[in-house]
Amino acid sequence: MTALIRLLSSTPFRLTLAYMGAFVAAAALIVGFIAWRANDLLTNKVVETLEAEVTGLREQFQAGGAERLAAVIAQRAGEPGSGLYLLVDATGRKVAGNLDRVGLAALGKQPLPLGLTDPELLGDVGLGLIRRGHDQPA
Repeated sequence: MTALIRLLSSTPFRLTLAYMGAFVAAAALIVGFIAWRANDLLTNKVVETLEAEVTGLREQFQAGGAERLAAVIAQRAGEPGSGLYLLVDATGRKVAGNLDRVGLAALGKQPLPLGLTDPELLGDVGLGLIRRGHDQPA
């Protein structure tokens, strides 16, 4: 027991512990900062991609109406690795997309309008995009 007390009270042992503590704290700060920046970068890229997608769909609707929007969504939803799309009419009936009402309920999310269910813009047609992990529109 006396040898253990001598070891714990020795200066080299205390300096080693202090150095190890400082190293662990610095490593944790560096890893935390890198994770925070990576998350921020990826989140911004996803939001930018969704905004570009919504802008493109809005332009398609303005150029050709609800029929063209439905055709574009059906084509995009049919591509391998495509995003999640759901175009519904005013009654909530699916018009186009690769999701249905059951899919929305299973994800536990509501459609995110992102400005595309404005009645003045779309009339009786609404577009819902699902973004996992986000409960509010961008």
